Amino acid sequence: MTDGINHANEILDEFIQYTQRIATKNKDYLVWIDYDKLKDVVYLARGGFSKVYKAIWIDGPHFWNEGKENFEYNDPNIVIALKQLNYSKNITFKQLKEVSILFIFIIVFF
Repeated sequence: MTDGINHANEILDEFIQYTQRIATKNKDYLVWIDYDKLKDVVYLARGGFSKVYKAIWIDGPHFWNEGKENFEYNDPNIVIALKQLNYSKNITFKQLKEVSILFIFIIVFF
């Protein structure tokens, strides 16, 4: 990997952790999903700053089972949205926060 890609990955990881820290509801945060956990990836559209795809998340999101003291999956094959950010090699944490504010605005108001 080049230094730019490593830097972008570090920024993205920091941003994902940020969304998890500030989440107020169980599903109000981002998670990293390995590509091999997805199937049927389909291109939908190109926006101003990204390409949008839909895919099926094979395992689905996990949850903490208090009784078993372990993570479990109870929603396999859930349809999710993927965004491939344009020019993300040099993205900043601030830019990602602005994207998240726009995303929340779209969810809440549309």
